[in-house]
Amino acid sequence: MIGDLSGVKKIYLITGYTDMRKSTDGLMGLVKDVYDLDPYANAAFFFCGRRADRIKVLHFESTGMTLLYHRLDEGRFKWPRTKSEALELSRQQLRWLLEGLEIQQKCSIGRAKKKRLLNPEKAVFSCKKMTKNLRRNSRKTPYFRHFYDC
Repeated sequence: MIGDLSGVKKIYLITGYTDMRKSTDGLMGLVKDVYDLDPYANAAFFFCGRRADRIKVLHFESTGMTLLYHRLDEGRFKWPRTKSEALELSRQQLRWLLEGLEIQQKCSIGRAKKKRLLNPEKAVFSCKKMTKNLRRNSRKTPYFRHFYDC
């Protein structure tokens, strides 16, 4: 099927600026000559111009070369504008890019660590003892004092 990228093994992002006037043959030459990659491999090559509101995707299918073109009506892609190179992306990074996010997220939710569970027999607290400690600490913060009155 034309434009089906689900079977693609590798995804390459061509950073920097690409002349969006180039068609299939020009982009194939760019991939082969500048980046030393095989345009006939089972890979998709993503290109973006200066305006960052349109992209081209070059992909070889069994019947021939496919060139996909996508233009945003509003907004811009967060395309990396470093030196011109071919970055290999994961599917998650590609999804971030197409959703308007950067491919390198500065912060994310980390993996959970195993927590030590308390022994329920040792975890018995006295209500009076807890109330006493809370009242002692609440003197430092008078705003919360009325919550701990028993």
